[in-house]
Amino acid sequence: MRRKIQGRVLDKKAVKIAMIQNEVKIGQLAEALALSKMSVNSRINGKTPCRLLELDKLVELLKTPADTLAAPAPTPETN
Repeated sequence: MRRKIQGRVLDKKAVKIAMIQNEVKIGQLAEALALSKMSVNSRINGKTPCRLLELDKLVELLKTPADTLAAPAPTPETN
């Protein structure tokens, strides 16, 4: 499962829902990931892919499976 998730961006909606359900603020995510709030926002908004170790920490903090937090893999376009 981890290989399928590696290099994918986060699913913004799923992360936001998990944050609300678990009453976790962006500052708490930043502290847990040892990142700035701006860097965490960049990952949540899909501008920066999430590293596996970061995803592991998000899974633990948000109590949500990794495959839920990661956006679906892009499908190859057929021409």
